[in-house]
Amino acid sequence: MMNLSPACLKHPTRKTRLAAALCAVLFAPSLTWAATPTEQPTAQAAHIAALIKEAHYPQAQSVEEAKAAHADVLARYALQISDVNPDRRGEVLHVAEHILKHYGKDKVDIEIVAFGPGIKLLMANDNPLAPLIEKLSAQGVRFSACGNAVGHMTSVLGYAPKLVPAARIVPAGIVRVHDLAVAGYFLDKP
Repeated sequence: MMNLSPACLKHPTRKTRLAAALCAVLFAPSLTWAATPTEQPTAQAAHIAALIKEAHYPQAQSVEEAKAAHADVLARYALQISDVNPDRRGEVLHVAEHILKHYGKDKVDIEIVAFGPGIKLLMANDNPLAPLIEKLSAQGVRFSACGNAVGHMTSVLGYAPKLVPAARIVPAGIVRVHDLAVAGYFLDKP
């Protein structure tokens, strides 16, 4: 297996190629690369993209589909977790619990979006919060994992991280947060 260091991602061209390769694999598997060398993905980006593709991450439904599936709710919440502090990961889950308790699971639509260092919330290995994530998911809370953050973790680890079963991939966490806010979700970053 190729050893990838975060230093290989510091060059802006490499970042652009990595992002393009990840998007091509995750969100447009039929996309082919142009023949010009400047549009070819780097070996590292291609390797990371292949690792992610092999992980078979489930994709999140669109914001429109999610909203339509919960048309009769009283409230919609988008909870953002992008903090490096592990205590914040638990806090966002407890906020979701309190919201569910207040409205009832059939009267509220909640999506937790993890990106940046917050992606660790949705990593499966040795995650003490996994049982609470599973409980919340069973009550209808959706969990979105940023594809860019997963790509970064893959480059750091050298393999695609295993995510909790409730996690669904979105292209970019911050964009998902924006799209949820535009669609009428109340945005909070506990």
